[in-house]
Amino acid sequence: MQKKIVRDVSDHKSVIGGSQVGALLGFSTYKTPYDVWEDYTGKVREVTPEQQEIYDMGHDLEGFIAGQVQKKFNVKLKATKYAYIGMYDWMICHPDRLVVGKVDGKRIAVEIKSSSAYDTGRWGNADSDEVPYDYLMQCYWYYACGVPCEEIWLCRFSNNRLTRYVIRKDQKQIDLVAARAKEMVDRFDSGWIPPIESSEKAKEVYSRDTSGDIESDQITKGIVDQIRDLNTQIKELETEKDKLQAEVISYMKDKSALVWEGDVIAKYSKITSSRLDTKALKAECPDLVGKYIKESSYMKLSI
Repeated sequence: MQKKIVRDVSDHKSVIGGSQVGALLGFSTYKTPYDVWEDYTGKVREVTPEQQEIYDMGHDLEGFIAGQVQKKFNVKLKATKYAYIGMYDWMICHPDRLVVGKVDGKRIAVEIKSSSAYDTGRWGNADSDEVPYDYLMQCYWYYACGVPCEEIWLCRFSNNRLTRYVIRKDQKQIDLVAARAKEMVDRFDSGWIPPIESSEKAKEVYSRDTSGDIESDQITKGIVDQIRDLNTQIKELETEKDKLQAEVISYMKDKSALVWEGDVIAKYSKITSSRLDTKALKAECPDLVGKYIKESSYMKLSI
């Protein structure tokens, strides 16, 4: 009998959930393996009010979409308080809904997604399994964790339209996903930290005051060399761009818009902005400046 546990599934420490496995394996467009590592090791930071608003809205939408699924496909859904775990204690999932009874002799689990209308390119035809890879990994994870079903309906609500996709068991792929996830978790447990794939994220993590030197390894030296090459290319492109812009401005002369077959393809307009002349203010009112100026700092990588 499949092991089921009751726990707070919002706590991702020491577990890998269905919503994380796609990012763990590098298939997500929203999260990276480093983000999953933060969750798994308990190093994740506080949820911001903006993030909490998104989570709350997603939770409320889930109930609405579940109601639409019941109406459109003439089924009854139930939420489960159980989280299912697979062959390892860190392998966990919590399906959004289960269909009460069977459909054509099959038990059905339902995964609910809401997405932007601009995300359409990642989705295939209704009732196919043509879904984004991270969501496909999530469904395979449900099978790997033993969710009691023979089919998973992935129901997407976008642009006021509900579309059903059907993910069937593919044991070879399910085993592959589980095996790759175990490799990653074993690396986490050994102390390995995935690379941070965003410079802004890296600055956020390593934003402390720095001092001293560290000897570069060969890989990092190669990365620095790549950055230098890119900086050179960027400067060359900026120079070329500046020359081309000068040609366009010369052609336009004193006109504000460049038109091609009735469409505006470029505008040349004056941008006016206001700024505080801190130099003059310091000279005339030094005490006032000292009272209201706030010092700030940020981290910068210079290569």
